[in-house]
Amino acid sequence: MAKRLIQSVAGVHTYMERLPDGRYAVSTVQDVAPILEESKALQNLPGRTKDGIKQSWMHLAHIPNQLLMRWCQEDGFPIEKVYRQEGIRWLTRKVHERDNAHTKVAAGYHVRKGE
Repeated sequence: MAKRLIQSVAGVHTYMERLPDGRYAVSTVQDVAPILEESKALQNLPGRTKDGIKQSWMHLAHIPNQLLMRWCQEDGFPIEKVYRQEGIRWLTRKVHERDNAHTKVAAGYHVRKGE
């Protein structure tokens, strides 16, 4: 059986295919290039980071869904905990890793107060 599109939401396409041994495989695909290009453009806006800090907000990164899922798999971090306190700390560390700098929309190194 060829791959069959079963869902397409917000640029994430989910496919299903039957394997030769009778099992099924589900895969997801996302074109992350536009998201990462937007991150780079936002990071290069003059004053954006400083203005955000002055207004008590910080937009740190744009992380494509597929990349977030891969990070969770690689680190063994439960996806359901990503937006809890422990997940925010983990995610902030991930974004600041040299290999993940392409996701950042704010210049410099930033963490939440008290962390």
